[in-house]
Amino acid sequence: MTSPAPALIVIPARRTSRRLPEKPLLDLHGRTMIQRVAEAMREVPGAVVVVVTDDARVARSAAEVGVETFVSTRRAESGSDRIRHFLDDSGRAWPELLVNVQGDEPLLEGEVVAALLRRMRDDPLVRVATPLRGLRGVAEVSDPNVVKASLLPGGRIEDFTRLPLEEATPAGGPDDLACARRHRWLVHVGVYAFRGEAFRAFTDLPPSPRERAEHLEQLRMLENDIPVHGVTVCTRSLAVDTPRDADRVRAALLAEGAAGEGPSAPGSGPPPAADSVFAPQGDAR
Repeated sequence: MTSPAPALIVIPARRTSRRLPEKPLLDLHGRTMIQRVAEAMREVPGAVVVVVTDDARVARSAAEVGVETFVSTRRAESGSDRIRHFLDDSGRAWPELLVNVQGDEPLLEGEVVAALLRRMRDDPLVRVATPLRGLRGVAEVSDPNVVKASLLPGGRIEDFTRLPLEEATPAGGPDDLACARRHRWLVHVGVYAFRGEAFRAFTDLPPSPRERAEHLEQLRMLENDIPVHGVTVCTRSLAVDTPRDADRVRAALLAEGAAGEGPSAPGSGPPPAADSVFAPQGDAR
């Protein structure tokens, strides 16, 4: 039996950030942020990892942990645009499966991305898949930095929003999975697995009205009838947007005994067990 072609995991990483200068190069207990993300993604089976950045220093930092890098100086409005520039300019063959992993997710487990790829490989009708987790507390319901998603019974995502949610219910405890099974509104983890044709169609489109209003590029897909499917996961994922977020990541790494080690190193804590990551059942169309 022929093995499937490797998926392409691309980590877009812009050096500048309004709220957190030099964000990909932040030191997180002996590793830069981009190194921690790249090291975790190297653990995903059946995948190749590339860091795409606008800065040679970020590229050098990623290369130190053994991943491929590509520097693009073209102006990019989003991480997806940066990936499209890489695919257009690098001469690499267009991938069958492509995963966009944000470069500011240093606690994201490789198993989360592996779960997305399993979903895509198991169901050829799924064009785009993205992970969702349960709400972790009351503050997340109204926090505009926490993007919420509503999940339909068949597994498709109905909507994304930054707005406060009257009907969303926080977990009130550590069991994200139980919360996810009980409630329609979940928290979106900013990772996307695409079929190559779906990524091309998405990035060929101009920004949509709601995308511009809420600064959420995933709304472009929904507004143009590109279905997005949710894969509900347990994850410690935490996007780093502010200095406080970076401190929370450092504290989490210390608590896990992972200071100075990569996210998947001994002592960093195991990834979610296989049965703690599940894809909603139902019609995948």
